[in-house]
Amino acid sequence: MHFKMKLLVVLICIFSCGVLCGCRKTPEEVTDRMKDYGENEQITEDVELTYCKPDELKNAGIADIDIDMGNIELPDKVDFSGVEDVCRLHMSYEKDFLKNKDAYMELFGINKDSFSENYDNVFGAGESYDDKKTKKGFNISENGFMSYYAGVTYDYLMGEEEKTQFTQENEYDIDIDDISDIRIAFGNNEAGLSGMCEKAEKWLETNMQVQQLGYHVSDAIVRTVKYPENEKESTVLSLCAELKYKGISLNDHFSMFFDDSEEVINRYTTNINYDAPDSVTFFSGGDGKIKLDSAESLEKIVDFKSAVKLVNKTMADFNKLKIEKILPLYTIYSIYNVGKHKYISQPGRKVEARPVYAFLFDKKEENEDLGVSKEYGHFVLVDMETGELTTDF
Repeated sequence: MHFKMKLLVVLICIFSCGVLCGCRKTPEEVTDRMKDYGENEQITEDVELTYCKPDELKNAGIADIDIDMGNIELPDKVDFSGVEDVCRLHMSYEKDFLKNKDAYMELFGINKDSFSENYDNVFGAGESYDDKKTKKGFNISENGFMSYYAGVTYDYLMGEEEKTQFTQENEYDIDIDDISDIRIAFGNNEAGLSGMCEKAEKWLETNMQVQQLGYHVSDAIVRTVKYPENEKESTVLSLCAELKYKGISLNDHFSMFFDDSEEVINRYTTNINYDAPDSVTFFSGGDGKIKLDSAESLEKIVDFKSAVKLVNKTMADFNKLKIEKILPLYTIYSIYNVGKHKYISQPGRKVEARPVYAFLFDKKEENEDLGVSKEYGHFVLVDMETGELTTDF
C-alpha cells in the first residue's frame, strides 16, 4: 500500500476510534474488572414506563431515583439542564464534497502544486496533498471527510515519530472541571484554556459549519512534544468538539457495532489541535461531514426514572456495576441493513439520529498521541421515544 494511503488509514483509525472494525475485542483491563460482574441470563424484563414532556427533562436528577439499585452504582449527578428539545433527527452524509476543496485548501494554506494522489475508499473518491516545504498535509473526500496536519503533527504523522516523544500532561473534562484559571504555556506565549475552547468553537462554527447544529468543546488534553535529538520542546493543545442540536450532543462516546439485524450505531467526533494560541496545526472531521435534513420534535419522552428502572432490571443479574456517566445523546443509526463490509458514512448515505439516555461504563484510558478519545468500554442505551434498550454487554 502506498505510504499516503497508510497515512489516511492511520488518521481514520485514530480519530474515528475503531469505527472501521465494528465490534472490537474488550480490552484486557476491562475484562479483568468484569470478572466480578457475573452473567446476565435475562436481558429484558417488563418495566412500567412513565413519560414526561421534553422541556421537563432539564429538571431531572439523581435525587429523583428512589428505587433500590441493588449492585448498580449511579454517578453522583447528571446534568440535563441544557436540553432545549428532544427530537428524531433525519440526517445524511455529504456527497460531491470535492467541489469545495479550493475553499478548504485556501483556509489551510495548502499549495495546489503539492497534490499527492487520488484515492477511493469507504469515504468515496478523495484527494491528498503533501507539502514537505511548508510541512502541511491535507486529505479531502467526497463524503466530507477532511484532515489537515502541520508543524509538529506533520512530523509525527509523516514518519518522524521516532524523532518525537509525546507526553500527556493534563486532561480536562470541560463540562465537569473548573478550567477558569487554567493557563496553557505555548513557548513564550500563554493563553487561558477557556479562551482557547471558545476560540476553537468559533473557528469551527465559521469554517466547518453544520446548519442548525452548533459545536461545543467538551474535552481537552495538554501534551508536551519533545525532540530528543536537540532537546527542543513544544506544547500541543488537543481539543475534542461535539456537535449539538438544541442542547443534546451527537454520540462521541462509543463505537459502532453490529447487532443481530446488522444495524449499525455510529459516532461523530471532531478534533482540533493548537501549538500556539492562533495556530491550528491539526483538524480531523472524523469519518465524514454530516448534515441535518429535518427534525421531528417529540411530544413526550420516557422519563429519566423509567430509564434507570430499565437499566436496573436489565443488569440485575450482574454482581457489581458502576455507571460512570449518564448523558442524553443523539445516537446515529443506519436506516438500512448496511452489511458487515459496507460503511455507514459513504457519500450521501441517510441516517437517523435518535435521542437516548446513555449509561456509560469503563472509561478507556487515553492512549493516543494526537487528538482526544472519549470512548467508553461498555454502554446501555434507553431510547427516549420507545423505551427500547440496547447494550453491548
